[in-house]
Amino acid sequence: MIRYLKDCGKELTAEKNKNRFLGKTKKPIMLVDVFKEHNRKVAVLVNEEFAPATVTWYETTLKHTQDL
Repeated sequence: MIRYLKDCGKELTAEKNKNRFLGKTKKPIMLVDVFKEHNRKVAVLVNEEFAPATVTWYETTLKHTQDL
């Protein structure tokens, strides 16, 4: 665990060590994951609340974001 924290360039503290041991570390929320979840929800609502072109537009936006 100490090696992991040093390799990540993170400060080693007793609190961080305890939280990692207890599995209480925070998983970062990634932008692409948020986009994918949003697009999935919108796709379910096509023809009810969203037009098919809207889903296409969101998918294109996701692709451009991933290309960055």
